[in-house]
Amino acid sequence: MGKRFDSLRRAASGSGLLAQLFRFGVVGVVAAVIDWGVLAICVRVLKMDSIVSNLAAFLVAVPCNYWMSTKFVFDFDRNRNSARLFAVFLAFAFLGLGINELTMWVGDKRLGLDPLIVKVAGIVLSAVFNFITRKLILEKREKHTDEERPAER
Repeated sequence: MGKRFDSLRRAASGSGLLAQLFRFGVVGVVAAVIDWGVLAICVRVLKMDSIVSNLAAFLVAVPCNYWMSTKFVFDFDRNRNSARLFAVFLAFAFLGLGINELTMWVGDKRLGLDPLIVKVAGIVLSAVFNFITRKLILEKREKHTDEERPAER
């Protein structure tokens, strides 16, 4: 069983874009499990409204996703203002939620498609959006000295 996971470990530990996408996917799955778990507890155990439950699940999953993203996915710049980064991360997370909800509304309510298929499309679209925005927000930016900067013409 250890040999099966060796290639996964190598893929996850790399520094390239594919390794980063792999780690982003793993973090996304963990965040989705947290999201769905909180939703299930709120709806089934606490008997809360599904819309309120969905928001509660989102509000629990996003900080977890932020923490995992800064620890395992992106080369997080520890010298930047963490509270400000989290606020920007949260704003983009709400935009991702909006993309997911809009996809569901168009696909299910307007086009009459199966909501389970539409949900997959929403997850894919918001995942692409989330990866791009989180990479731009969370990762360190290269600092160039005057000698390293390309010559201006």
